Amino acid sequence: MFCYNQNMNEKEWLTTTDARQMHDYIGKRLASRSLHLTDAAWDTVGIIPGVRGMPTCEIMRDVIGNPFRPIRPMDIRPSWLTWRDGTVKKIAESIIDIKTCSRCCGTRLEDPQNAQWYADFPCKECDGRGLAKWKADINDMAILADALEEAGCNESAILDHLRGTEKCPCKMGMRTSKIAIQTSPPTPCREMDEVYCVIDFRVVCSICRGTGFRPVAHFRECWVLQLILGTSWRK
Repeated sequence: MFCYNQNMNEKEWLTTTDARQMHDYIGKRLASRSLHLTDAAWDTVGIIPGVRGMPTCEIMRDVIGNPFRPIRPMDIRPSWLTWRDGTVKKIAESIIDIKTCSRCCGTRLEDPQNAQWYADFPCKECDGRGLAKWKADINDMAILADALEEAGCNESAILDHLRGTEKCPCKMGMRTSKIAIQTSPPTPCREMDEVYCVIDFRVVCSICRGTGFRPVAHFRECWVLQLILGTSWRK
């Protein structure tokens, strides 16, 4: 049986596409009690067997964040949460508003009426979670970032994560793999009679594709939402 390397560094955490390696690293941190997860986060990263399949790397990074540069609850100032009668906290609560999935009615099964026959088939609408909203809307997260900034938050790690403007590892001095992307549409070559197209390519980072920002997928158990609502695993 192949054993994954349970030791990771920051570069590997930010650039890897191997969710199993990230999953095993989190499991090691849990076993050593250097990492603690809430029940919701525990469920999302797939630690509980049978709840859902192996989570993607995007889920792991959004729920856990960067374990090598963690933002802790003590970094969240009370003045941010009490600004304008708790506007920041109200926005965060609206984002994670739990609603029962209309398809499976919270049973997590694809066919609740025949549960005895379809017990191994999770609901496709909610991915077997029984909740209507699993992913957080990127626009709602941007609104939360604006509210935090108006409340006095200047923590770039929090604001950039919510707005999806986190620097790509290639902009942090970390070497990433490269890919070639098309930069211009095909154009016919007039110097040749036969059909021929000239296409320009450029080699860019395979993660950000030249934008300089790492793609971010937000979920209800996002580490920023956990910090704001006081349900974070961070000490």
